[in-house]
Order: sequence, then structure tokens, then C-alpha cells
Amino acid sequence: MKSIEALTDVQWQYICSKIPAYLAKDFFNKHPKDFQRLEKGFRAKSLSDRQVENILVRHRRDPFIRIFLIRFIEIEIEHITTTSGQQEEDYEIYIERLSDSIFSEKVDLFYQLIEEEPSKEYIQLMGAAIRREKHYTSQLKEMNKEKSREDREREDVIQSLENELLSGEQEEIKLRESFNELEARLKGYEEKGDQKDEVIVNLSSAVEELKEEWDHYKNKEGETVKRLEETLLYCEDLEEKFKKLRAHTLQLEESMGVLRKEYGQTVEDMQVLLESYRKDERSDQGANRLEVSLQWPHKEPVRPQEMEIFEEFFEYNLKSMGFKESDPTYDLFLQYIESVAFTGVPLLVKTFQGINLANCLANTLSGKSTAVSIHYSYEMSLIDFKSLLDNLSERVWCIHNVIGSAEELNLLTLLSHYRDKIIIVTYPAERTLFYVPPEVLNYAHYINFDGYDFMAKSQKLKEDPSALEEDIYEEDEKTVVAKKQSILLEIGKECGLSEEVVRSMITSLEDGDALDATLLFTLLPYTSKVLGISPYVESKRLDQYAGVNGKSLQKKSMLEWFGK
Repeated sequence: MKSIEALTDVQWQYICSKIPAYLAKDFFNKHPKDFQRLEKGFRAKSLSDRQVENILVRHRRDPFIRIFLIRFIEIEIEHITTTSGQQEEDYEIYIERLSDSIFSEKVDLFYQLIEEEPSKEYIQLMGAAIRREKHYTSQLKEMNKEKSREDREREDVIQSLENELLSGEQEEIKLRESFNELEARLKGYEEKGDQKDEVIVNLSSAVEELKEEWDHYKNKEGETVKRLEETLLYCEDLEEKFKKLRAHTLQLEESMGVLRKEYGQTVEDMQVLLESYRKDERSDQGANRLEVSLQWPHKEPVRPQEMEIFEEFFEYNLKSMGFKESDPTYDLFLQYIESVAFTGVPLLVKTFQGINLANCLANTLSGKSTAVSIHYSYEMSLIDFKSLLDNLSERVWCIHNVIGSAEELNLLTLLSHYRDKIIIVTYPAERTLFYVPPEVLNYAHYINFDGYDFMAKSQKLKEDPSALEEDIYEEDEKTVVAKKQSILLEIGKECGLSEEVVRSMITSLEDGDALDATLLFTLLPYTSKVLGISPYVESKRLDQYAGVNGKSLQKKSMLEWFGK
């Protein structure tokens, strides 16, 4: 391998430090003459790990050591690069093996050895994927370790109680035998009239003492049985908790698998876009580049010329994902999406729900079965990210990693200027938003679809893509009925939201359906999922409007989703 010849001393030092010492010792033991030639007077099996590393580094140019090093590197690379023939499966295996190899901390060294030259961004993306893989693997190992510890503790407690119960039973048998013996002796003395009363009194006293001791052990036995029963119930509770924890772990693994697949599909696209950006960057003049890059785009919202056709095709795609027309919120969902999707304001949606919604809109509008997927990296500057967006022509964008980047306000401010796009910004879980400034709701519209099972996992659309003609349109002023707004503001205030935050959730409040949709998909899930409070407990106005005796037509769905 020509690439091995080009390795630096630092790279050799890293590789030798990662080689398991036992492999090197086995190799030395199999070739004792060659080893003694290099290290006279040393025995291979007595070497410490540090000594093995020093020997490998110091004699790496010796043919004997070099054969071992090259063979080790070849085996590592062969293990990583072996494929199964299935692209998605290979990508998952590729990431998993890289994260478990000596190259997990030096991805660039791996590509150097296999004589490939990927871009710096690609290597950074692979490094991020490997770190995520190691994190989930470590988490799973820790949970298994905790489960084993709890199992051992449970078995120890049960064994201790069983031993205590057995000891009590044995003591009970001994006491019963002593009691029977004394009782027989007493009966014999009573039958013999010539025995002294003193003997009878003594025996009677002994019998009473044995009875008291017998009662004491019976009580102790009852307490032990009770403790054993309580311990068994505790163990059953632990088992149930572990099952839930295991189910959550499997769900995390499933989510991670889907994210890996999506990540693999977009890496190549990202690399092409970044390469295009580099070419543009090299052609720019340095002073003008900064000025031009910071200019905000001036875009206007667009929407289909024929909204009835959009609604028809959009319904086809929703039904292909499993949305039933019999669902009581079916029409409300369609109206709400239509009211928020074409405003030019980014939508803030949970990961799988956002991906499904983005793909559904792209399949309906742009003639593509999937929306473009963009992963923000913390290493990108605002200028870099803007340049990346400027090179995208797709109608629907699905953007990940913005929430939790500590740059949410800057990034959402930038995204809010691309008003001719439908932009869906995803987040992994509602509690993540708890730590994000509420001001983000001024730049993005929060939506939650937890009430729909079909949105909870990645869906593959069955409808053929359609492309609709769209035009720029002038936004109508928000139609707000004062009474509906008053109800919404009052509910939001009682749930701990500021008036500014509640007003940012309003797209229109022209009738009761619009109010119900805003409550059902935005305000109530935000208070329940993000803030972690029960809206029906905190808000009397909500109970009046959408409680059991309320006037809302969607009160049944609201109570089912948020009334717990």
C-alpha cells in the first residue's frame, strides 16, 4: 500500500497506540527469534501495554514489525469496507464499523490509507455520524449494565429472604419437636400421682415459655413472608420498568436507523452543493464576498394557482400515508396546513412529522417524491449557510440541526427571508424547545401532530409526484374575530404564555374552526409537550370552551389528546 509509505511519525504513533497489546504479544511469541533480535533479554508475555507500544513505534521500519503493522491495518480496513450488497444496510454497517475501529478518532487517516480524498466537509460529517453512533452504543451498554446490576441485587434480596424463611421453618420444626416432647413428659408426670407438684410447675412454666417462643417465631415468619411478597412486587416493578426502558431503547435505535438512512442519502448531495459553493467562493473577490453574502434575500410567498387542485392532490398523498377521512379532525387538518404552509414563515415540526409533511408537500407541488433535506453543521458560519441555501432551487426544504445549535434566532431570521419556499425546521423532541428562547416563535410557526399515529414514523408515499403552477400572491391581512382572539389569549395567559407568544401562533381566527385548529395543533401541544403542564388543569377558560360541556366542535379530540 503506497499510502502507508506516506504516513508521518505522529500517524504511526497513533496507530501503534490503538493496536491491542495482546495481538502484538501473540505475534512476538510466534516469532521468538526475530523478537529477541530486536529486544534481547525480554519475554513477550511479560511486557506491559506501554512497552509493546514503544517497541512497535521504535522498530516500525524493521521488516519483522512492519509485516505485523501492515497486516493489522489491512485487516482493519477490510473489516470496515466489506459490503453486503445492500446500499442502506452497507451504510449503517460502514458507520458502525468505523466507530468501533482504530480510525474512530482519525477518519481522515482512514481515507488516506484507502487512497481516497473526500472533502473536508464529508470527513466532518462522517466524524459527526461516528460520534453519534458511539454515543448511542455507550448509552445502550450503560443500560444493559444497569439492568444486570438490578438483576443481581434482586436475586441477592430474594435469596436472602428465602434463606431467612428456610431458617425460620427449620427453627419452627425444632420448637415443635421440643414442645411435643415437653408436653408428653408433662402428661406422663400428671398420670403419675407420686410426682412432686414442683416438677409439674416447672414443666408447665417451660411449656409456656416454649409457647411464647413459638408465637414469636410465627410472627417473625409472617413478617418474613410479607417482606418476601413486597420484594417480589418490587422485582416485578423493576422488570416492568426495564421493559419500558428497553422499548424506549428500541425506539431510539429505530429512529437512529432512519436518521442514518436519511443522513446517507443526503451526504452526497451536500458534498456536491458544498463543492459548488467552493467554486463560487474562489471566483468571488474577497472584499465584495462578505458584503454580498450578508444581503438578505427579498422573496415573496407563492401558492398554487388552483388551490382546489392542490387540496385534491394533497389529500391523495395524506391518505396514502394512512390518514383516514373518517377522522373527526380530517377537514380541520387540511384547512390548517393550507393556512400556514404558504405564508412564507418556516414551520417548526418534530423530526418524523416534519419529514413526512415536507415529502407530502413536495410530492404534491414540485413533481418530486421527497423534499430536499439539509443538515446544518455548527462549523458553518451564517455566510456559509446562506450560500448553501442560495444554491438550492427546490420548492420544499426540510432543515435539521437548527434547534439545539445555540444559533436558532440567527438561523431562523435568515430562513424567514426565503418566503418563496416552504421551509420545515425539525427538532428531535418537545423538551428540546423548552431550552430554546420563546422568541423563536416570532420567526417560525410551531405545529405538533402527536395525535396522529401515521405521522410518528417515516412514511413512503404511494402517489405519483405532481407539479402545480404557482404564482406570487399578496398576503391578506389576518382575519381575526375579536371574541375568538380573546378566548385564545385568555387560555394562553392561564397556561403561562405571554401575549406576544400567543399572538405569534395566530394565522387566522375567522371562525370557530380556525380557533379549534390553533388550539389543537399549536397552543395546547406547546403548553403540554414543551412546557410540561396540563392545559385543562391550568386554564378554566379552556374547560369552559372545550371541556365536557363546552361549545367547541373539537372538544372530544382536545380532551382525548390533552385532557389527561
